[in-house]
Amino acid sequence: MIINKFCRYKGFKFLIEKEEQEGVFQVGTSDDTACGLFNMETFERGVYMMRIKEHDCECIWTEPNRITLVENVNVIKGELFVKPEEIQCIVNPMFNENIENGEFAFYSGQLFQSISGYNHFYIFRLMSYDFKSQYLGFIMEKPGVFFKNVLPNQIDFAYNSLTYCQYMNNTFVISYSRKSGNELLLEPYSADDFQNDFLVSLGFEMIDKYLKKWVNSKELTKIWTKREKIHDFERFIDSDKMLKQ
Repeated sequence: MIINKFCRYKGFKFLIEKEEQEGVFQVGTSDDTACGLFNMETFERGVYMMRIKEHDCECIWTEPNRITLVENVNVIKGELFVKPEEIQCIVNPMFNENIENGEFAFYSGQLFQSISGYNHFYIFRLMSYDFKSQYLGFIMEKPGVFFKNVLPNQIDFAYNSLTYCQYMNNTFVISYSRKSGNELLLEPYSADDFQNDFLVSLGFEMIDKYLKKWVNSKELTKIWTKREKIHDFERFIDSDKMLKQ
């Protein structure tokens, strides 16, 4: 079994590649936010490196490669468990009372977002914004965001979900949310749904090279999700869910 060594620095999880000299680590990550925040060097595409001092690390620990179970984590320095008052809480922009986008999985009786699903490693990589998820073995990898790798036989069921809404008598996809879920970003499901001139007349503007519009949830007459079962789980929930009507 391969054992990897990690550290937490300013709320971010880094892989300790090597100790270059006493008390100085060369660390790596694939997180774009950390790369920009710490002005990291690009080692190869999607992999960033930098050097940090050991005494600046909030926590240092080891865990097995791929599947991490709580009992397999060995803390060397500091506290792995993070308290809410230590880190700014973050609102999940893809999942709240007005939006449910992406892949989701029920694990240990709770619903989590899955960011990799059933991949070639045969694991689910679950994500949570809830500090209490640490009691289930989730580890914070960026400030306020926790992850855990889970085997398929530990998942109750999983599904893909996409959120739609009725706005000005037209159907759009809700792709993102902010400010506790009350401000929602609308866009067409496909580029062929509407003419650009019509979207501009509704107040849509270019955002990330596409016509989109921020609206308040009160402006929408209906919000619903379409869910599709994934993989061969025996259990499933209703295919569609009405969030607002």
